[in-house]
Amino acid sequence: MLLPKFIRLGQYYVEKNGSGILAYISNNSFIDGITHRQMRRSLMDAFDDIYILDLHGNTRKQEVAPDGSKDENVFDIMQGVSINIFVKTGHKDKGGLATIYHHELYGARENKYSILNDASLSTISWNKLLPTEPYYFFVPKDFSVQDEYERGFKVDELMIVCNSGIQTKRDDFVYQFSQQNIEQIINTLKNCDVEEARNRLSIGDDGIAWKVDWAKKDVSSNEGHYAKVLYRPFDLRWTYYTGKSSGFMARSRMPEAANMLKENFALLAVRNTRRDMSNNYFVANTLVDKDGISSFDNCRFFPLYVYKENMGEEERIVNFNKELYERIAKGLNYLPCYDDNVLIDPTSEYNGVLYPQDLFDYIYAVLHSPSYRERYKEFLKIDFPRILYPTDWEKFRDLVEKGEELRQLHLMEDLPHSTGVSFPVGGSLQVDCYRWEQNRVYINSEQYFEGVPESAWNFYIGGYQPAQKWLKDRKGMTLSFEDVKHYQRIIYVLQKTERLMQEIDCILHTQSAITP
Repeated sequence: MLLPKFIRLGQYYVEKNGSGILAYISNNSFIDGITHRQMRRSLMDAFDDIYILDLHGNTRKQEVAPDGSKDENVFDIMQGVSINIFVKTGHKDKGGLATIYHHELYGARENKYSILNDASLSTISWNKLLPTEPYYFFVPKDFSVQDEYERGFKVDELMIVCNSGIQTKRDDFVYQFSQQNIEQIINTLKNCDVEEARNRLSIGDDGIAWKVDWAKKDVSSNEGHYAKVLYRPFDLRWTYYTGKSSGFMARSRMPEAANMLKENFALLAVRNTRRDMSNNYFVANTLVDKDGISSFDNCRFFPLYVYKENMGEEERIVNFNKELYERIAKGLNYLPCYDDNVLIDPTSEYNGVLYPQDLFDYIYAVLHSPSYRERYKEFLKIDFPRILYPTDWEKFRDLVEKGEELRQLHLMEDLPHSTGVSFPVGGSLQVDCYRWEQNRVYINSEQYFEGVPESAWNFYIGGYQPAQKWLKDRKGMTLSFEDVKHYQRIIYVLQKTERLMQEIDCILHTQSAITP
């Protein structure tokens, strides 16, 4: 937060003087951050020429060079770095915007030093950019398919009820691996005074957003539910949910999260990502943590159904914008369905029903198309996704089928008994390490999972590699036999997901299943 303030201070003095040069070596978050769009616009208003030498090196984004080699930071920091030169001559036309010049360096630190040592403003091969509203990016962006992409419907315009995942401020305490553990914690909070509970549960000091006293008052005064929460992909934990914020949880995300305590499932998505990824989509049928699919970006959940009380009875409502839902249905010559038990007049001109679950599965399939993610990657990084309208009902049905299979797979429903992954060596089941070697994943010096392809080991869902993350979060723990089975299922699901994604692409490419 300090960087924008320092740059603004320098901008103020240059503007006050009428001309000047402002130069900073800083982290490069402001050159493409969504929240910095007005800052970039202001800089373009104030200066005549802006030079951005992007040195990359963001270890949090796990940046690599275009050739796949390691990209190193010029300093011993995790954030990327840029050299920024802002020039104001005082001769620019009133109302005109600055000309943006961009150049970037990837690779080893010493190589970057060598290039910088020999370079000058006049010798660098600058790339002239033409930033456009609303984001005014100071990095190259390919928006050549923007008109095509924007003819689709936005997920957040269709699914109107949504919220961020739960924020606990005490994950290791509020989330537990078993229901028994969370029950013990709640009983201790209820039956002990604040300091005794703090000592028995080894909670530590209070923070600004979470205090033991708040947690005790919450669980003692409010009725709660023992419930599962999607903590990370394929990693369900147990919690106690009262729906109150600033209590046992810092932010419970009520009332939207309460819909996930009922029969439901939700699309998970990230609005804009701080990592160079366009794969931030998953599904859940439980409560969801805010870091559920990325530790860098808040996860938003879009429930398929919303539960409301009506005349003393609980009513389940489809979480769709009615007008948009009807437009999508009409494009397929279908009727929308607001009631799962709807009966369609056989004399109707429409040939079928667009059930909410089918539309959800269609969206889920499209979001897992590799070609869709690649073609629209620049847009998927900066906002919730748009989905192109379906018009070919046969292709639509094929995509729905694949989307349903993918959804059930990610929810780990009806998985086969045999996963093709073995755990052949007996022993302690202690997780001392997590490493892949020749289709084996070792958890200690003797025990390993056999039959794990490297593609599954490295497979990403959102910002995580589940095959690695699940074990990393259990390092030092002893696995149960059910844990071993669960990990075998994770590997099976990851392999099957990769195959389904290719099958979805084949459907999209055989004929036009969607209208651009």
